[in-house]
Amino acid sequence: MSVFSMNGVGGVKCVTMPLDETTKETIGKNYDSAKGMAVALTGNNTVGYGSADAPLFGVLKKVEHDGFATVQVKGFAVELKSEADASAINKYAAVDGAGGVKSAGDGVVSNGYITSVEDDGTVTILM
Repeated sequence: MSVFSMNGVGGVKCVTMPLDETTKETIGKNYDSAKGMAVALTGNNTVGYGSADAPLFGVLKKVEHDGFATVQVKGFAVELKSEADASAINKYAAVDGAGGVKSAGDGVVSNGYITSVEDDGTVTILM
């Protein structure tokens, strides 16, 4: 039986960027809770959970105590929180404003493309 694997596919790339004040307040000191959350650009070279329907920029991989975060901006990101259904496959991703993702509205282009949706709504995105 062959198993689909995305390990090493898409050349994962990350950047370090500051978080916006609202997102820092939301995360507080529970830095691990932010891992795997979706972010949008919210200012000049600044990321955060953004407002619902903002284009996806990347996925938080690590948050530091100084307010900076490691953000994945390329490669496959798996098991992202979502309320998507199968109709989201093959569409651009937007943030939901709370660290999750959703299918982007008409005309919205983002850094992420939804490649799968699981029964529980979690999605895989190629950035």
